[in-house]
Amino acid sequence: MRKINRIPRPYFVSHYCISDLARQVIILIFLFSTAACNVIQPSLSKNQNLGLGPPITDVVTPFDTALECLDGRISKRITFSVGAILDQTGKEQYTNGGSGKYISQGAGDIVQSALFRSGATVINRRDPRIMDTEVRWGLIEKQDFIRSDFFVTGSINSLDFLPGGGLDLQVRGVGPRYRQHRILVGLDISLTEAKTGRIVANIPIQKQIVATETGLGIGRFFGDVLVNLDTGGGYREATQFAVRQMLNFATFELITQLMKPERYLDCRKKISHIHGLNENSRSARAIYEYELRLNEERKVEKNRAKSGLHQVALGSTLETSDENQAVLQNAGASSLNTDVSDVENSSPGSSQKAPSDMEGSSTDTANNVRAITNDKSSTTIYSDAEDIESNLEKKNRILNQ
Repeated sequence: MRKINRIPRPYFVSHYCISDLARQVIILIFLFSTAACNVIQPSLSKNQNLGLGPPITDVVTPFDTALECLDGRISKRITFSVGAILDQTGKEQYTNGGSGKYISQGAGDIVQSALFRSGATVINRRDPRIMDTEVRWGLIEKQDFIRSDFFVTGSINSLDFLPGGGLDLQVRGVGPRYRQHRILVGLDISLTEAKTGRIVANIPIQKQIVATETGLGIGRFFGDVLVNLDTGGGYREATQFAVRQMLNFATFELITQLMKPERYLDCRKKISHIHGLNENSRSARAIYEYELRLNEERKVEKNRAKSGLHQVALGSTLETSDENQAVLQNAGASSLNTDVSDVENSSPGSSQKAPSDMEGSSTDTANNVRAITNDKSSTTIYSDAEDIESNLEKKNRILNQ
């Protein structure tokens, strides 16, 4: 048989394989050691160190300024209370890492806080068991309770998951990605008169809650080694905080629907359209009609101002008429003085003819004045000759008295 000579394996190949394997083992040991700091729990006899996050702050929404603006404009004699504002969406999840109901179950308490922030007189009807117990024990009397004039009720009744969209593009293993998801939340809140049960204000509103995700992925071969790098970030509105904003906005709408527009117009301007926009509510329509009425009143005032200037022009017309008559008299037109003297010295029979004679003379004078006022050398140009004639007639009546 033919003997096959085996080529001996070079020393650098075996050395390279051994060094590469050792490097991978060292990397794994390092990663495990760093991760073990968070995985391994401390001793059972010691307390675990608790991490500190951001400090505690007030709950502030974009509608708090508008609610605080109403403070002092609501009568303290009117009392408000809050009834049941339930979660009627029917959406909840307990499996696969779910946290239960999607919507907060404390919507009534949020509305009560919004009423208190607006400066209204609020009566606590959220949990009447304590008051009922004290009445049964004889500690307080029923007559000591303050009755509610109005109470708020409603429900959060819609929660829809809208279809999202996204983009994932890679060229030679490198490219960005983007995804967007939306949730639609809707609620209906009403303000009821406690004495009659009549609904005096109502507001249905909705909001889309947005969640976005962006990222960048890189997958490349460095020699015969594949390296994958994926980085990104996400943004999502807090669902419960969005519900709080909706309830605060709804509370503002309910209160202002019972007020005159001029009482809350400046407060509503504090709400930016970016955060709250409702042009179909009663308060929004009232403001629209109020602004239309203001514009009409401004037009009337402007017309009155123009008419006042016109009256001043009429006064100057009378003065100019006197000057024109003086010019005519100096020119030899003495018919007006003759008519006046005739009226003064005439008999009753002749006095009946005086008005016609006076009218004729006034007409002639008006024609002469019209000719004078149309002269380019005249400093006053009249656009209405009829006003001049009526003014001359008034002047002649004064002279005849």
